[in-house]
Amino acid sequence: MIFLYIFLTLVALFCIVNGSEKERKKMYVHIGPSKTGTTHIQDVFARLKDKLYGKKICWPSMGSHAGKVFSQFADALDKNDTITCAKFRANIDKCLKEGKTVIISSEHFHYMPNFDAFFSFFNG
Repeated sequence: MIFLYIFLTLVALFCIVNGSEKERKKMYVHIGPSKTGTTHIQDVFARLKDKLYGKKICWPSMGSHAGKVFSQFADALDKNDTITCAKFRANIDKCLKEGKTVIISSEHFHYMPNFDAFFSFFNG
């Protein structure tokens, strides 16, 4: 229960909704500053990745089970690394196409100097 409390109270969530009510697709992006339990959240989701997938929740980690995979994604957005961003986009889109709810988490989003790139990626 404490995990859920931390998750709901210490995060910023962005919900991206597409399609009709019946076909609604969701993505939650956790932007947790350092020292707020972010690493624990990432480790739990990474550890439970396969079980969550069966519950229609996707932790799109590019084949890695490491919780910190999204720090690479944040760095790629900041550096305009289109190849790495395209890989993340493909994994996210695959999950959404399968009707999964996508969850992404990184404290690196909180410190991104180029936050416009973050919004462009998720709005595009």
